[in-house]
Amino acid sequence: KIYFTDAARVLYTYDPQANTVKTELFDERTSPLPEEFMALAGFLDFDIDSLRKKAYIDDTVEIEEIGGFSTYKIRIVPRQKVQNEPPRELWIDRTSSLPRRFAIQDSIKVQVDFEDLRTNEGLQREDLIPLVDESATMYSTLP
Repeated sequence: KIYFTDAARVLYTYDPQANTVKTELFDERTSPLPEEFMALAGFLDFDIDSLRKKAYIDDTVEIEEIGGFSTYKIRIVPRQKVQNEPPRELWIDRTSSLPRRFAIQDSIKVQVDFEDLRTNEGLQREDLIPLVDESATMYSTLP
């Protein structure tokens, strides 16, 4: 699946296999990754008080090297009474404060590594819009 969002915070989900495009408002409920990750990546507003209501943040912050970069490793454990989500780990670059790795260690294991991070590359919006098959079926949950 390919995810794209625009300035109006509309989330477009393109599924090439099903040849469909779904549009919906982009928020913590529709995000393809957990809310805290999307907030740290700049896609959602980050509110530490809101996160603390939803999850425990371990007091122990480890320092680990990933791909030659020194990172802070943070463990986030959702409060079971609020959500039934697995614990997750986030590695944040100690120099740039950008995410380097995101992982979920549960019955389904997920690990996303962020390599070769670059900022301010002068990308144009048109360069970021995914190519969608013209025959794709469009459907929307927008109000």
